[in-house]
Amino acid sequence: MATYDPSTFESRWRAAWERSGCDRAPDLPRGPKFFNYDSGPFPTGPLHMGHVRTYALGDVTARYQRLRGKCVLYCTEWDAFGQPNELAALREGQSPRAFTQRWIGTMKRQLQELGVSYDWSRVRSTCDPEYYQTTQWLFLDLLERGLIEQRETDLAWCARCATALSGFQVERERCWRCRRRVETRRLKQWFVRIGDYAERLRKGIDRLEGWSPSIRQQLQGIMRASAGRVDGERGWLISRQRSWGTPIPIVHCEACRAVPVPESALPVRLPEDLDWSVGAGALAAHPDFVRTRCPRCDGPARRETDTLDCFFDDVWCQLSCLLPVGPHPDFRAARVRAWLPVDCFHSGFDTAAYLHLHRFLGAVLAESGELDDPELIRGHFGHEMVLARGRKMSKHLGNAVSPSEILRRRGADPLRVGILWASRPHKAVDFRPQIIDRAERLLSSVHALYSLAAEMRLDRSPATPSPTPPSRSALELKRRALRSAERIGGFIEGYRPHAAIAELNGLVGQMERFALPRLSTSRLSTADRGLLRETLEAFAVLLCPFAPHLAEEAWHLLGNASLVVHQRWPEPHAPARAPRTDRRLVPLLPREPVGCTSSVLPEASRSRTSARRRDSGSAR
Repeated sequence: MATYDPSTFESRWRAAWERSGCDRAPDLPRGPKFFNYDSGPFPTGPLHMGHVRTYALGDVTARYQRLRGKCVLYCTEWDAFGQPNELAALREGQSPRAFTQRWIGTMKRQLQELGVSYDWSRVRSTCDPEYYQTTQWLFLDLLERGLIEQRETDLAWCARCATALSGFQVERERCWRCRRRVETRRLKQWFVRIGDYAERLRKGIDRLEGWSPSIRQQLQGIMRASAGRVDGERGWLISRQRSWGTPIPIVHCEACRAVPVPESALPVRLPEDLDWSVGAGALAAHPDFVRTRCPRCDGPARRETDTLDCFFDDVWCQLSCLLPVGPHPDFRAARVRAWLPVDCFHSGFDTAAYLHLHRFLGAVLAESGELDDPELIRGHFGHEMVLARGRKMSKHLGNAVSPSEILRRRGADPLRVGILWASRPHKAVDFRPQIIDRAERLLSSVHALYSLAAEMRLDRSPATPSPTPPSRSALELKRRALRSAERIGGFIEGYRPHAAIAELNGLVGQMERFALPRLSTSRLSTADRGLLRETLEAFAVLLCPFAPHLAEEAWHLLGNASLVVHQRWPEPHAPARAPRTDRRLVPLLPREPVGCTSSVLPEASRSRTSARRRDSGSAR
C-alpha cells in the first residue's frame, strides 16, 4: 500500500502554487472581493503552536473564499519594532536589527512550509524605513489635527524594561513583557487624544455585527473603564524610552520648543550603528542622531530620542498592504477604496485594545473624508490561546513549542488539521502530540483511497457512456458529498473548523465503505465509476482549505493536470472543476506513475474505520 508521506509531495505543490501566482492579488479586485488579514507576529524567535493556530485559521478562510469565486487579498505584517524585539535581542547579545531580520526570515520560511497562502509581495515589516515613513507621517497628521500632545503626568513604569507603559501593556499591575510589578513615575510623554472620539467609537460598536461577541464585549468594557481614554483621562501613551522603534519626528529647539520635522524630510531614519551595549538609551547616546538644526529657525536643536510604541506602528497595518510606497499615503487611491474594509481580521481574544486603536484611526480618517467608512474592519474572528501544560504558550514565557520538528517529520497538513480539529476556536487548546496522531490517521486514509483509485485507473474517463444508470449507493454517496459541502461551508463561515473536519472525517468513512471493496475487486460499473470520480473530485476541493497539499496530491492522482486551488466549491447540479475554457487549467506538472498494492486495503480500512469512529466521537 502506498504510504502517506507528506515529504514526498508537499514542497512540490508549494512550488506549483508559486509558479501559478494563485496567492497574488491584483491592485483592483476582479469580481467580488474578500480582504483577509491576520494580526502579525513579533519576530523574536521561531513560530510556536499559538501562531500555527492563528495562521491556519486565517488560511482556511482565505482558501475557502477563493474556492467560492472571490478575489482574495490575504496578508499580514511583521510587528518588528518595539519593546518585545529589543529586549529579546539584547538578552541574546545581538543588535535588534540583525536579530529581527534573522527571525523574520525563519518565520517566513515556516509560514511558507505551513502552506499559508499570503500575497507575500504585500507583507511589510514595521522596521523598514519605507513602512515607518508612513508611521511618522501619521504622527505628524494627528499632531496637526490637535490629536497628539506632549505633557507631564504620572505613568506606569517598568524598571526592568526601562520604559513607560500604556494601560494596554499593564496586566494586573505587571509589565506585559517581563511580568515585573510596575511603579509610578512622573514623566513628560507623548499622547494621542483618543478620548475625543470616545462617544462615536462607543456608538459604533453596535455596527460591528460581524465581530466576535467576546471582542465586542471587551470593547464595551474599554469604553466603560476609561470613557475611551486608554490611559484614564490622559489619552493613549505612545512614546517609549527604548531605542528600537520608529523615531518620533520632532526636534527640540530652545527658541521654538518642540518642532515637527517637515514631511519632505521623512523618514527620520533610525541609525544603523547604535551602540546597544548602553541598553535602552542607545539612541540618546548617538550624537550624530541627536544633534540637528531646527527646521523653523535653523538654530541648533536636538532630536526627540523617545520612540513610538509598537502599537502605534501597527495601527495602520492593514492599510500598508494597499498603499504604494511613498512619502504621502494616498488613502483615497482606487485600490484602497476597492479593497476596504477588511472582510475578516484574525487575532486572539487578547487583542481587543489593539482593535480599539484601529477603530480610532478609521474614525479619524473617515472624518476628514480620506476613507469612506470609519470601520476599517467589517468582520473579526477571534480565538483563544494555545496552552503548554496549562499556561499560555509564549516565547517570552519560555514555554513555546516550535512546529519545526513536526513540519520536518510529519508534514504541514497533519499539523494544520490537528490544531484545527483539537477544539473550537473560542476554547483554549492544551497542545499534545496526540492531536497530530489523529489528524495523521485521517489524512493517511484519504491518501490510501486516492492511491487505490489511481491504481484502478479511475483517473481515466470511459470511452463510451454507461448503458446502465448508477446504483442507489453511488447516488447516495454523491448526495452525501453535496450535503457535506453545504455543511462544511457553513462551518467555515461560522468559524467552526473543528466541526468541518469532523464532517470530512465522516464523509471519508462513507467513501471508503463504498469504494474500497469495489475498487479492490474491480466490481464497479461504468456509471458508478463516473459518479465515484465526481465524488472524489468534490472531496479534494472540500479538503483544500484544511490540508491543501494533500488536496492537490489527491486531485493529481485522479489524473487532473490543473490545480485544485483553481476549482470551485461543490454546489448542487454543478461539478467541482472549473470550466475547461479557464486558462488556469494549463498543466503545471507532468503526470507521474503511482504505485499501490490494493490487496491489503480492505483489512487496513477496517482498522482505520474503527479509529475514525473514535476520532469522530471525541471531536463532537
